[in-house]
Amino acid sequence: MVNSNSTKSKVTTLFQYFLICLPAVIYLGFVIKYSQNMPRQDDYDAILGFLNDFRKAGSFSEKFGLVFSQHNEHRIFLSKFTALVVYKLAGAVNFRVIIFINFFILLFAFSFFVTFIKKLAGNLWHVAAIIAGTCFFNINGYENGNFAMAGTQNFGVIMLFIAGMFFYSKEHIKWLPLAALSQAVCVFTSGNGIIAAFFIVVYCILSRSKMAIIMSVVTMIIFAPLYYYHYTKPLGNFFSSDPMRFLPFFVRVTGAHFGVVLSAIGGLSLMALFLWLVPFNIRLKFEKPMLPFLCLSAFVFSSLIILALFRNGLGIDSASSSRYHVYSNILTAIVSIFILQKIRDTKLRQVGLAALMCGVLFFYQRNLKEGKGGFEYIYNNIRSTNYDYPDKTRAKMLADESCRLGIYCIEGKKK
Repeated sequence: MVNSNSTKSKVTTLFQYFLICLPAVIYLGFVIKYSQNMPRQDDYDAILGFLNDFRKAGSFSEKFGLVFSQHNEHRIFLSKFTALVVYKLAGAVNFRVIIFINFFILLFAFSFFVTFIKKLAGNLWHVAAIIAGTCFFNINGYENGNFAMAGTQNFGVIMLFIAGMFFYSKEHIKWLPLAALSQAVCVFTSGNGIIAAFFIVVYCILSRSKMAIIMSVVTMIIFAPLYYYHYTKPLGNFFSSDPMRFLPFFVRVTGAHFGVVLSAIGGLSLMALFLWLVPFNIRLKFEKPMLPFLCLSAFVFSSLIILALFRNGLGIDSASSSRYHVYSNILTAIVSIFILQKIRDTKLRQVGLAALMCGVLFFYQRNLKEGKGGFEYIYNNIRSTNYDYPDKTRAKMLADESCRLGIYCIEGKKK
């Protein structure tokens, strides 16, 4: 005889996993529909320009140096390495394939994040995971969803940071090489990679694991200085420490999850809620399950501060650039999980849960509409021109050279 309670439990579990995965499936649907095998913006220099130079390079040392070479103010090793692997395996670079790889990078980041959720949220972990899924796979970050180089850079540094904490948390020597590798690659993945590597060290120190502390500190000491080896200051300078420009930009980019109109209110609210919900301790002793979220929050806030300092010269509207939304989305997920922890033992738990889920779903569906428009705009913009780049003469030169070298030919043009 079939146990009805057991069957009901299995159905409930399957439904919970379905809800956790649903935002990722919807996001993937947009990627499938709108991604194209066409470069856009920095893809021309960061991918085509890099592969052109790599193909023409003679020695191994020259090729190796190109993979770690500077792009604008960043080292973007993971973006270049991903493009190089696709090129070597397929015989030509395919931007659509890179965009799909970016989706799986984000999926890995989310999976590592959920392992930490399970340790913190207990029997409400599935609710926290559903909330986190709507934030990680929010459609408002449409630029990272159809912009090859940007997606690898922005998703990659987050994934490697969370992966680094995950592997160091294992507290076993066999995981240390993977932990150190994640931390080291993180340094060279984006401009805020050093910040990520630093907060991995902070995580290990707060976790009080001797092996993890030693390995993370040694990795940081070795690889962080290498970031600045042969580093040159880029020509473009959008830095400003003027508080009248920096502070509004910071608040807006922090609250970007809530849309342009509500970004300022959203940013201030997120910061206020975070300060209220985090159990600050003078001795820096926190419950161990809280540490990954606190360190990830510190990384996000630090990244947003750096972003505001070095991008506010572009104007306040650039705070709404969708490629940066990923940081606001993650911060929203963390604050929501902290709220869930706060209300779980109260008499108004059910009311609080309902209110929290309603708020999360309201902004998810709002961002779904905005994101759909963004995906469509970029899709049509790329289709309307072969060279989606400010300097179209340079873009044409790079694309023509790539075609001549057999690396990539823009659709509709013969090799």
